[in-house]
Amino acid sequence: MKILLVGEYSSLHWNLAQGLRSLGHSVTVASDGDGFKNYPRDIDFALNGNGIGNKIRCFSSIFKNLNKLKGFDVVQIINPCFTRIHRINIHLYRYLRRHNKKVFLGAFGDDYFYVKMCLENRKLRYSEFFIKGIPHDMKSNEDLKYAWLNSYRRKDNIEIANSCDGIIACLYEYYVAYEDEYKAKLTYIPLPMNLEEIEGNEITETPSTIKFFIGINKDRQETKGSDLLFEALRNVTSKYPDQTEIIKVESVPYSEYVKLLNDSHVVLDQAYSYSPAMNGLLALAKGKILVSGGESEMYRLLGETQNQPIINIEPTVASISSLLEAIIVNKNEIPSRSASGRKLVEDHFSHIKVAQQYLDFWSN
Repeated sequence: MKILLVGEYSSLHWNLAQGLRSLGHSVTVASDGDGFKNYPRDIDFALNGNGIGNKIRCFSSIFKNLNKLKGFDVVQIINPCFTRIHRINIHLYRYLRRHNKKVFLGAFGDDYFYVKMCLENRKLRYSEFFIKGIPHDMKSNEDLKYAWLNSYRRKDNIEIANSCDGIIACLYEYYVAYEDEYKAKLTYIPLPMNLEEIEGNEITETPSTIKFFIGINKDRQETKGSDLLFEALRNVTSKYPDQTEIIKVESVPYSEYVKLLNDSHVVLDQAYSYSPAMNGLLALAKGKILVSGGESEMYRLLGETQNQPIINIEPTVASISSLLEAIIVNKNEIPSRSASGRKLVEDHFSHIKVAQQYLDFWSN
């Protein structure tokens, strides 16, 4: 099968491409590398800044590569906004529809249907918009509402969802956002992790000093709840200064991020999620203890009833602080939880297993 993956979030498409290639398929990844993270790709749509000159160069790169974007059996776009020149996305999508056999939409990030569901305060007990029915006012929420509800992106998202050949969600929260209107063409497939490139390195002994790792993307700090996580972390480490250490990383390239992650024991990822995203899965695959979203709904989608190693949090400083303190008090449990985390990724998120699930869905 000849496959084109367009756009990138946290190496999802590159990892998937590696799995598909291992299964004997021809795959091209066209993306901007997810901005500063600079993930690998075969066709580069990089936008190196917001100036008009950079946008012209990015548009020129897309235009010059149009002939390389046709003749595929399957095309998948990462999001309705799959390039950073947002105004052209719907036109490029229509081009992809005309010149390829099948086109699929990835529900892999914020979009109109996710924002709409959150604002209606349904299906989720909490999100970045509401916590237990109480509105959660953040500037990033206003930005998301403006981007997806009051602009051309809403109409574009609906057109793509209606006309594409299928929709794949990678997290529980994105799955339920599309479930009511598109269940007949919707599936959930776990995120792909290339375990051949990730050394397990499980924690085999109880650490005397627990190293807590938190990565902060300045552009998405509010949306991911990094502010809540960091406040809770400071509260707990100030109470146990001799037993804890903080490793804080801000907006660094992926390769540097991984190097800094390796030296930690516990990783704090997202406060509002029901499911671990790519950074959380990387932590689990490396044998780290993950503090993030790991709700029962996510495990049900995975079909996992026994091994549930993620330390699941609710988005309040008090709740997070309590769970972090429990890690310190019960640090003798760290080695067993470390091994369980790696096993969860091996069982459900292996890029080759996940690639086969994509092939089955695309074919059907």
